Order: sequence, then structure tokens, then C-alpha cells
Amino acid sequence: MAEPVYRDLDFTFKSHPLTKDLATTVDDVAIKSALKNLVKLLPYDKPFSPQIASPLYELLFEPIDEPTATIMEVKLSVLIRNYEPRIKDLVVTVVPLPSENKYSVDLEFTIKKIESKQQLQVFLPIERLR
Repeated sequence: MAEPVYRDLDFTFKSHPLTKDLATTVDDVAIKSALKNLVKLLPYDKPFSPQIASPLYELLFEPIDEPTATIMEVKLSVLIRNYEPRIKDLVVTVVPLPSENKYSVDLEFTIKKIESKQQLQVFLPIERLR
């Protein structure tokens, strides 16, 4: 088996069964979890970097329709291109699902050093608080 190119901490913070250290994820799993985290990131979740946040939350009270989905596609692609340097050839597709009160975000990308084409689907539920 080839040596992993990319390695991140596992976001579940489980311990490795043998070494008892924090578990890690590698290559495509690591990048997919980083992308999912980036897409769902709330403003001010990243200390001292409020600009790194998903556009979902600034579009929270907009209608769930095609124009809003197009705005989200553009903003998500800018966010991911700026803050995830390990991927290239990014295609973001946002599909509004108004009957379910959520968006479906489909990401297609190529991992740079592995040249592996990947897909990721994330559902973003819209939850309005009173």
C-alpha cells in the first residue's frame, strides 16, 4: 500500500485502537471531511477568522430557490478555492429542495497529488430560530 499523501486528524477525536493516539484520516477521506467541515462552518467558528464561513448563514432568510442556489454555488466555490489548496477542478452544484427545507450541495473535484476524481454530497438543512 502506498504511503498516504494527505493526513488530517479525525474530527470524531476517537483514539487509535493500538497506539491510543488520536486517530487520523488520510487522502480522500481527509479531504472530504475537511470540505464538509468548510461547507458547514458557522461564522466565528474559526477563531480570529470570521471570513472563513459558509455562505449558507448569510442567506438564511432568502427563499429556497434557484437564484439563491446560484449565489451559494458562487460563494461556496470561492470559499473552497481559497481555503482548500489540496484540490483542483472544483465544480459546485447547489440544488434547492424547498419541500424538505434544505439544499443539496454536490462537489466534484480532483485531489492534486493523487489525481483522483472525487464526489461529495452534503445536505444543508435550513433551520430558523425564533
